Amino acid sequence: MVRIAAFPAEDKNNPYINNFYSALCDESVKLVASNGSAYAWLKNNLDEYDIVHFHWLIEFYNNSSWKICFSHAIKFIQMLLFLKKSRKKVIFTLHNTFPHESRSRLIDWLVRVAILHICECVIVHSYSAKRQLRYLFGKFSNVVVMRHGHYKNNYLNLISREQARNKLNITAEEKVILFVGAIRPYKGVSELVLAFKKLKTSNLKLIIAGKLKESSYANQLELQISSDERIILHNKFIDDEELQLYFNACDLVVLPFNNSLTSGSLLLAYSFNKPVLVPQIASLNEYHISGLTYTIDGSLDSAIVNTLDNLKAIPTSDIAMEMQKFNWKECILPVKRKVANLS
Repeated sequence: MVRIAAFPAEDKNNPYINNFYSALCDESVKLVASNGSAYAWLKNNLDEYDIVHFHWLIEFYNNSSWKICFSHAIKFIQMLLFLKKSRKKVIFTLHNTFPHESRSRLIDWLVRVAILHICECVIVHSYSAKRQLRYLFGKFSNVVVMRHGHYKNNYLNLISREQARNKLNITAEEKVILFVGAIRPYKGVSELVLAFKKLKTSNLKLIIAGKLKESSYANQLELQISSDERIILHNKFIDDEELQLYFNACDLVVLPFNNSLTSGSLLLAYSFNKPVLVPQIASLNEYHISGLTYTIDGSLDSAIVNTLDNLKAIPTSDIAMEMQKFNWKECILPVKRKVANLS
């Protein structure tokens, strides 16, 4: 039995963690419950685990003070060295090349270089991510490429298109574009708004649903939106039960990311059988589904128009077949093999 201590071991706002370990754990792999400070728990419970798996590292060191941030980063690296000395195996999943919001890119790089050289396995979700990892941090032979799984079993999808539109006061004739999720500058929402405003068609609607953090960026975005009554902003955290409302009301999901190493948002849209317009980013190209994935070729406004004009109804049976490659039990197999080799 291989015992894994994971950080985090759960995330109430993101089903990725639960899906990952539900697929990974079986009679030969067990997820060990930890509590309190990761540092103290790992030091005081050496007999309880064999492998430590880290996901997002920024919570271990980020701080508005550069000095404190650096101090916390050194403390985290010392913990990694302690694990190595204690003959514990370390796995790291590289979800993002760098954290999207952090105090210091230099410190981010330092922490990543440390864990990448100490760990026994790095998990990435695309071959493009593997190439980026080697380019930015050096060559590694311990990289496992694992497809990101879907979210079909995590969210309700019972409401009809008509019911969803009635609740959102949208007519049957209107074409609806959707962006859903936390609203951050790197996600390109401002660029989406500006592109949408160039489209003068009256039967178009843009729904932006997600929490907008207070900032100068938020003020600028709200000002851009206020001048166009076709744009609907629902500035709030979207509950799991509400996702079906937005996805089933829309015709097209647009993800105008400035950069992306992994996109759970793309898999989320697929999970509701929705066509998605994405930028020409290598990591996203690896998740192409015929009939659902459209790429931005040229300006964003023209790409939106062209995509809406060329949308085709895809049989749900065809989508279901395509989605099989994103089944968690299949996706996790490369990680299972690696964990078995580490034991």
